[in-house]
Amino acid sequence: MICPSPQLPVQLRMAAAFLQQGQITQAQNLLETYLKAQPKHLETLNALALVTMQTEQYDQAVIYLTRAIGIKPRVAGLHNNLGNAYQKLGKLPEALSAYQKAVSLDARFAQAFYNRGHLFQLLGQLDQALASFDKAIQIEPHYADAHNSRGTILHVQDQPGEALASYQRAIEYQPTHSKAHCNIADTYSALKQSEKALEHYQLALAYEPDYLKALNNQGVLLQELNRFEAALDCFDRALQIYPDSWDAHSNRGVTLLRLRRLEESVSAFESAIEIDPRQARLYDNLGNVLGELGRFEKALEVFEKAIQIDPMQAQLHVNQGIACQEMGNVNLALVSFDRALDLDPEDPEAHWNKAAALLLNGEFDKGWQEFEWRWKRKSAEKEKHYLFGKRLWLGDISIQNQTILLHSEQGLGDTIQFCRYASQVAKLGAKVILQVPPSLVELCRSLEGVNHVISTDTQDLPEFEHHCPLMSLSLALRSQTNNTAVPSPYLQADPTKVEFWKKQFGPKTKPRIGLVWSGGFREKIPELWGVNNRRNIPLAMLLPLSKLEAQFFSLQKGEAAEAELKELQKTLPRDLNIIDLADQLLNFSDTAAVIENLDLIISVDTSTAHLAAALGKPTWILNRFDSCWRWLKDGQESAWYPSVKIYRQHAWQDWSIALEELKSDLDHFLNS
Repeated sequence: MICPSPQLPVQLRMAAAFLQQGQITQAQNLLETYLKAQPKHLETLNALALVTMQTEQYDQAVIYLTRAIGIKPRVAGLHNNLGNAYQKLGKLPEALSAYQKAVSLDARFAQAFYNRGHLFQLLGQLDQALASFDKAIQIEPHYADAHNSRGTILHVQDQPGEALASYQRAIEYQPTHSKAHCNIADTYSALKQSEKALEHYQLALAYEPDYLKALNNQGVLLQELNRFEAALDCFDRALQIYPDSWDAHSNRGVTLLRLRRLEESVSAFESAIEIDPRQARLYDNLGNVLGELGRFEKALEVFEKAIQIDPMQAQLHVNQGIACQEMGNVNLALVSFDRALDLDPEDPEAHWNKAAALLLNGEFDKGWQEFEWRWKRKSAEKEKHYLFGKRLWLGDISIQNQTILLHSEQGLGDTIQFCRYASQVAKLGAKVILQVPPSLVELCRSLEGVNHVISTDTQDLPEFEHHCPLMSLSLALRSQTNNTAVPSPYLQADPTKVEFWKKQFGPKTKPRIGLVWSGGFREKIPELWGVNNRRNIPLAMLLPLSKLEAQFFSLQKGEAAEAELKELQKTLPRDLNIIDLADQLLNFSDTAAVIENLDLIISVDTSTAHLAAALGKPTWILNRFDSCWRWLKDGQESAWYPSVKIYRQHAWQDWSIALEELKSDLDHFLNS
């Protein structure tokens, strides 16, 4: 820009003063007036070019700089400025030519090399970009911006250590370099060093409080850490400064979804779409929230808009399919999943969701084959399946006289459901080691054919030749649709504990019924919180049952649900016919012994329902509208457990009809 030197004409000095005061229009008018009098004055032409770039008149800047270069073609600074103007106009080849001319005229022009590096970066020519930044640093070793930009190239080239070193050199030479601090934070975040990342986001914002990228990225990291209130604060701060940031609105929407503030989440995504209706992922996110709210028709419309914008993105078809499945149209869901797989045959999410749809449809043979894709999902990265270093057995070879480790995965209910196959594996002549969560070890010792039961907490595994995840055994054993190849019951309660509880309960005067109204809450998997909420039923809705001529026992575990019962015990001490056993149930062996002393279990879809059914006890399951695949899509019978009866929601998150049906059947059960 213009330096107010005494050697400059008075008009230029006045223009410089206007610029220092932020009065750009006055400065431009004064410069244009002077240029009319001195049409070949080089400093004025250059100054006007810089002023017009400040007001985004880039075409006009090109005109002024071209005139200046015509007067004096060998001034490197003019070519550098021309390159900047062309770059702003999106004329990248012309910009590159201008930068090349600048560095050819002045081989020590660090800023021109730096600008050329950024242009190469835009063009995707990363090696040339890195060479340009290195040249700028060679000329000016303390050039903080060049060190920072060099780091961005190394980061893209998957060299996080080298990138981090470049960023750190940038802040060594310029400690207040907010962009370098933000880049350091991004790198630490990618390396899962969250506390260091947060420290540098805070430094970036301390030096530049309105830095949108730092606010957004810090918020996204806090989301990943499940610190949703803090994340929401970041996005709210960003929107106070940049109300038109669709990205901040979108991130805010995701956070509100995690906080289960669904209507606010819808509003956030709608605001983002209003700002930029061309972003497919905004419609995708909105569709997901509408699905959570059960507004499926609207969700499908929104997904269709996303697909119209980006028809080649497989994930959009996957999410559309999930919405179809949740609304009960499994066949239409399968069409969407197949479209996703046409676009990306290796997409694990498409295969995984297709597996769930096939299993829900009762197409077990195809479903189990697709189910194996679960190991390629990001959520499976920490599973021990990848860590054993032994051969995965899927029924393809003989395991006679071999030792095999059958290991649990996913939830407790999954383990109870699929441990049934241990006996079938043993019948193939194998020695079976079963690895299950600690709370199931004692119970699973009752399984036929198991030589040794160990805990998932065990550090030193015994010797074995093969391994198989429990939920792969259906495929390995080629089990067919509804008989599951294993008689029920296949688990047994400890007789000593059964006798203990028989004495504790005393003589039976009424039928005894166990209740479970809430499933386990997986605190570190927020994407499952919605499902958890939908499968649970408020205990207050079950209170009419407790007035029937029966004795009710709570088998419920989990802090929130136990607190729900205790609160009702305070308010309804006389009317509440529910005996709380939670404190006395230390593991599933204890729960199994109690269940053996009961006549009926009424439960939502959770591990206790699986346990009761695996013991052969009559089990009535209250099942959500978007049924889990294991209970199929309709009917009251279970393909897995002969003693199970299923009561399904008839509408999204509406228990009324299911409870009426259950109460009617319970009246009959008690009177028979």
